[in-house]
Amino acid sequence: MTSKKAIQYINNHRTIKLLALLCLLFSHIAFSQAEEKIPQFLTKNLRELSNKQDSDVVYLQTDKDKYFTEEQVWFKGTVLDSRTNTPSNKSHILFVQLIEEKTDKPVWEEKYEIENGFVDGHLFLADSLASGSYRLAGYSSHSFFKNQNDFYALKKISILEGEGETKKEEPQDAPVHFTTFPEGGHLVSGLESRLAFKAVNPKGYPVEVSGTLFENGQALLDFESAHAGMGSFIFTPDANKTYRIQINSQKDAKIEAFPKVRAQGKVLHYLGANQKDAYFKITQSPGQAEEKIYVRLQAKGVPSQVVVGYIKDELKLRIPIEDLPQGIAEVTLFGKDLAPVAERLIYANAHKKLYINAQLDKSEYQTKGKVRLKLSVTDQARTPAIAHLGLRVFGHLYKNTSDTKTIETHYHLSSQLKGRLYAPSYYFAAKNTNRNAALDLLLQTQGWRAYQWSETNLKEKGDNEPLVFDYYKGRLLNSTGDMYQMIKACTFTGDSLKQFKPLMTDSLGRFTVDSSYFKYVEHDYLYLQAPYSGKITYPLQLDDNYFDAINNSRNTNVLKHPVCLSKTIMKRPESFILTSKHNELDKVTVKTKKNRFGNKQSQKLKTLLSYDYVCHMNVFNCRMHGIQSNSRRPVEGEFYNEEQTGKLIRYPDILDVYIRMDNLDELMQRMNTKRIKGFYEKKEFYQPVYDKDYIDDGFPDRRNTLFWKPDIITDAQGEAIIEFYCSDINSLYLGEIEGVSGSGQLGLTGFEFTVTKRED
Repeated sequence: MTSKKAIQYINNHRTIKLLALLCLLFSHIAFSQAEEKIPQFLTKNLRELSNKQDSDVVYLQTDKDKYFTEEQVWFKGTVLDSRTNTPSNKSHILFVQLIEEKTDKPVWEEKYEIENGFVDGHLFLADSLASGSYRLAGYSSHSFFKNQNDFYALKKISILEGEGETKKEEPQDAPVHFTTFPEGGHLVSGLESRLAFKAVNPKGYPVEVSGTLFENGQALLDFESAHAGMGSFIFTPDANKTYRIQINSQKDAKIEAFPKVRAQGKVLHYLGANQKDAYFKITQSPGQAEEKIYVRLQAKGVPSQVVVGYIKDELKLRIPIEDLPQGIAEVTLFGKDLAPVAERLIYANAHKKLYINAQLDKSEYQTKGKVRLKLSVTDQARTPAIAHLGLRVFGHLYKNTSDTKTIETHYHLSSQLKGRLYAPSYYFAAKNTNRNAALDLLLQTQGWRAYQWSETNLKEKGDNEPLVFDYYKGRLLNSTGDMYQMIKACTFTGDSLKQFKPLMTDSLGRFTVDSSYFKYVEHDYLYLQAPYSGKITYPLQLDDNYFDAINNSRNTNVLKHPVCLSKTIMKRPESFILTSKHNELDKVTVKTKKNRFGNKQSQKLKTLLSYDYVCHMNVFNCRMHGIQSNSRRPVEGEFYNEEQTGKLIRYPDILDVYIRMDNLDELMQRMNTKRIKGFYEKKEFYQPVYDKDYIDDGFPDRRNTLFWKPDIITDAQGEAIIEFYCSDINSLYLGEIEGVSGSGQLGLTGFEFTVTKRED
């Protein structure tokens, strides 16, 4: 090789090495950039899925738990955003049903206005209702969807009659169903693991158990439940050995198959948390290469942290949680291929809540005595909080002590986890010193797959498709497709007609009736009358069967209400006592009963005819000029100009026919009219005042609910003063307060006092 060729060879070799180094450098940079984007990728997918769940959660609070017929049920609806727990403005109508549990049939259906996330409502329990258990249920456009598996917006009440009802408790010797749950999702050979368990009877009630874990037929360890049939134990499994569980004193127990032990893998173990950080330990099978891992923390579909680390045998992690709200959070361990390896639910920041202090001026009152209550609300930093509160004060006999559902359990647990929960309020009561450990057991035994906001469950849900809406849709048939039409909208105040803004169709004859109309026709009907033009009629079609859609879908839903045991024995109290100050009347005979909706409604409907008018230019129902001083009523048989076409139309000669008709449905059909019921009427809870000016009329006050106020709003100092009067019933009374702040923090508290007979 000549020196010239040698030099050229060396230069080419250097060029190749340089290019190789550059390629290696660029590939390393590209790989590093890709690595940096992995945390973004893990959060982006989850956030996109959760953003599709633009939903609300409804909670119902009543003035008491047990009722007699011919009483009012007062209730408050709280409608909060499902991710932030802040009052929601997304929905404007709450469709409410009272459902008899025995028949699963609705006995009451009405719609109520949602105002800034809250509903103030009531319903009447007719004397025709049977005694037993009922469910109060609420549905809104952003809380009730097609193909929804679970339904949460329930409040159980009881209607009592005579001796009431007794629910039998489950026999103690019923077969036990025993299930195990490996922490993180699986067991790995040679790695210390925690195995949680749960024991329940056939109806889902917890059973306290003890037992033994056997390894290759030899007893390895004993265990026992710690709370509500739940417990856990730690052991090191071996894939080459067999395991079985034996339950003491439960020969017929149904024990699920023991979890499979993997030969290799990783185990995620939760060590605990404080108000700032959560601590975890990750272990890996011996002999495996060092690997890069990712740990994602999220709550309600909102990613909070992605921690990156390297593991050889063991890795301990500290994950910041101080920015999380109170509630369940999910921790997911991803391997180098970004596949989920292990998952764990934890409960974060239980201290982030409303602290409500209720201070009575006395602990004991006399009948008809005045009660003064001071409420003070702060957050976890003891800063005064403006909160929206609901307060009920009622006789202790009307409390269902076995139903422990509260605003905290509803939003923090029941609506977040699949499956039914037993006595969830236990985990929020400060008196229960083991509540945190018990709550952690609950999260292990419900399983991370039960978390509504897990990525897997979000993928299965897809987009939310509402079943009910905040408007009603309608259409004029026979519409030509190129003309806009006007539909009359009116109601009746007393016997007079009240006109609203007309509804205008689009060019295809379609129109909507929004919730603002229902507010103006509270506890009455909105009447819609189609236009007519000469000999052309436009049949009015209206989609108003939302309750039918609810009932059809309700049959496929799993109703989510906490499991409880109850036993009720009550007698109906005397509603009125005849005193010497009253005269007894002779027998009264009712000869006729007025038809509530018959002829009177028909007569009202006929006045729709007088709603028509003719302007000074002889145009029938002229929108340009409206009703003016020179407008006149149309005369039957006369001809007038039709506004849109200018054609002459003959005013229909139908009045005599209508006057002879008393069938409301037939009359509405002949008049081409539809009606929609407005919001159910609002009422003020009756609060008597027994001050110094009160004159005793001799009528006893038999109220068992002394006070109900669903819309208490604390001032800038977080305070509110409440005053009310006791009834003539001497008993123990309970007060319960629940509420939410504008930032989504929840809180509750209670108090009690006694009422004694006033000494004259």
